[in-house]
Amino acid sequence: MRNKLNDAEYKELKLAYARIAALVGGADGEFDQEEQDWAQKIVSIRSFSGIDALFDFHKEVKEEIGDDIESVMKSLNGSMEEIQQKLADQLSGINQILAKLDSRTSYNMYQGYLSFAKHIAKASGGLFRFFSISSQERKWIGLSMIHPIEEPAEEEE
Repeated sequence: MRNKLNDAEYKELKLAYARIAALVGGADGEFDQEEQDWAQKIVSIRSFSGIDALFDFHKEVKEEIGDDIESVMKSLNGSMEEIQQKLADQLSGINQILAKLDSRTSYNMYQGYLSFAKHIAKASGGLFRFFSISSQERKWIGLSMIHPIEEPAEEEE
C-alpha cells in the first residue's frame, strides 16, 4: 500500500482514524476520555489481529493516534454542525486515496473504518456505559462521506 501513495496520502489514511473517532465519539457533544482510550485500544488490537496485510499500517496508526486525536481536536471550532461537517469533508478526501489502492486493500480499509466507527459509538453509553449507540452517533457510523467499496471477487487458483 505504501508504495502506491505519496506521504501526504498515506498520512491521510492514518489520520482518518482520529477523525472518525472525533466525528463519532463527539457526535453527542462530548468526546470523552473513555472513547479516546477505546480508539487507541482498537487500533492497537488491529496491529496484531485481523487483516495481516494491514498490521504494519495499524502499528503506525497505533503509535500516532493519541497525538493525531489531540491535533484533530485542537483544530476543531465552531458549532457542532460545523465541526461535524468539517470532519466529514476531511474524511471524504480519502475516497480518492482509496481508489489508488488495489481492490482488496481498499475494501479492507473501508470495512476497517466502518468497524472502527461502530466500536467508537459503542464505547460510551448504554448499560455500564457500553454497547449503546446514541441517535447522534448513529447518524455518522455508516461513514456516508466515504464511498462504499464492494468486496472484490475471490481470484480462482
